[in-house]
Amino acid sequence: MTFSFLIIPLFIIFFYLSLKGLGYFFSQYLFKNNSTSLSLYPLISFPIIFFLLIVVHFFTKIYPFVNLLLLLIGLVLYFVKVKKNENLLLYLIILLVLSIQFYGHEVNEDYGYYHLPYIINFVSDKLILGLSHLSMVQGYNSAWLNVSSFFYLPFFSEKSVHFANSVLFFSVLVFYIKFLFKKENLINFPISSIYAIFAITFFIIKNSRLNSFGIDVPGHIYASIVFFLFIYFFEKKDLSSRKFIFYLISIFLIFCIVIKLSFISLILFPIICLFYERKILDKKIFFVSLIFGISWVIQQINYTSCIIFPIDFTCIKSLPWYSKNFINDAAFSLEYINKSYWNYEGSLAEHEYIKNFNWLSTWFKRNLVELTENIFTFITPVILLIIYSFFIKTENKFFEIKKLLLVLFIPIIFGFLIWFLKAPVVRYGIFYLNTVLFLMFLLIFKHRLINKLNRNFIFFILILATSFNLIKNSIRIYNIETYEDLPFPKMAKIIYETEKRNNLDLNTPISQGNTQSTVCWNTPVYCRAGKFDNLNISKKNGYLIITPK
Repeated sequence: MTFSFLIIPLFIIFFYLSLKGLGYFFSQYLFKNNSTSLSLYPLISFPIIFFLLIVVHFFTKIYPFVNLLLLLIGLVLYFVKVKKNENLLLYLIILLVLSIQFYGHEVNEDYGYYHLPYIINFVSDKLILGLSHLSMVQGYNSAWLNVSSFFYLPFFSEKSVHFANSVLFFSVLVFYIKFLFKKENLINFPISSIYAIFAITFFIIKNSRLNSFGIDVPGHIYASIVFFLFIYFFEKKDLSSRKFIFYLISIFLIFCIVIKLSFISLILFPIICLFYERKILDKKIFFVSLIFGISWVIQQINYTSCIIFPIDFTCIKSLPWYSKNFINDAAFSLEYINKSYWNYEGSLAEHEYIKNFNWLSTWFKRNLVELTENIFTFITPVILLIIYSFFIKTENKFFEIKKLLLVLFIPIIFGFLIWFLKAPVVRYGIFYLNTVLFLMFLLIFKHRLINKLNRNFIFFILILATSFNLIKNSIRIYNIETYEDLPFPKMAKIIYETEKRNNLDLNTPISQGNTQSTVCWNTPVYCRAGKFDNLNISKKNGYLIITPK
């Protein structure tokens, strides 16, 4: 058990320092400014890794030993080029929180369904044409699953991919904490600092165990960083700082969108920045952001035939793996499932249920607890800040932030409406819900906004959130059953049958009496949760091609 607890922080610190070194190397070619002050090197490395993997995967599978080699190179770069005055105590505290989150957790229900199978495909074969026919949900093509495959390492295989989420979480906590404790952000307490307190408190309390991590939380994390940087952009007055912040917004935004398309409305942020300050535009960053997005689009077309899956008018109908019925069925099922049809107790058919807000009462009943939990988690720092404001001199900043509030509301409300009307799963829309609450807080409590913050008060908020996290996870760990995979998450043991076709192994899980035994998990390629009878599967020029019969 002691070894189990020790291996987690060792893994996380190894990955973090490696990504910090790689982030330093990448940023030298992307940015003219030094990003060290914002502790952004690891966060910069994730979108770059996504792009490199997606390019490599067009031509070959992803090799675990190459992943390890790149990580070791990153570690060397860190010690040679980056290492200086690291706050080891801060790292140890955060690692303690992460370790207890990771210990004894079970994966989310989508992991065996399509997260892990996607990664298995990614490291076992190069680009699969028509992948969505193998599994419809793999067609959603989240960039975070590509990144997770980078953590597929020799000797550990799929067990180590979970560290992608842990390292990201560690990185964003370090980023926000270091920002909050910068002297200028305490004395002249800006709106960005207020948001940083909201974000870090929510992440620590809400993400109390890592099984809540799938592809949603990484998307929310990068969306929060984009929102933070957008506020920060308007707080800076010099052109050089604004240009650098705009670079970061552009890169992180594209990455955020290709992780989860529900963040598409945030594309308005860089447009607003350009409208406000045209001199910030740089051809290199524009080109980099463009090729990041295009590379994902090309992969998406190869997987699904569509630019945006499953929207039919974005599909290239001449491709052999295009199927109008498949696309329409995917779009229809996505909507009624996301609107809680499986919890509906009435007599309406699916197509009637989703019309005219017939779904609203069922959806609200189904999600009331989760909505309440998220709202109360997010308003915790609100209550603390309001109480604190009564003991310190405040400054009315309303006239300073009025214009900022206006531009902040535009993309957020737009994104909120898209989420609510098309795919109102709470975990998809947490960022929009929280950001609306944050903007309402600024508007309602404009006369109590504080212009300085005591360092001890930040410590108090962090200790409170961390204590809640530790207590909640301690109770969870005390009640779990012992299993052999510690400290790695428990995974189902799948029994499968194999069909030979065109010299290919086609594997189908055999049901063991529960739903998790009928999905692929880490079954070797090529796996499908169901028979292959309705598919044509062949290989041409080394590429697997899957088309409907």
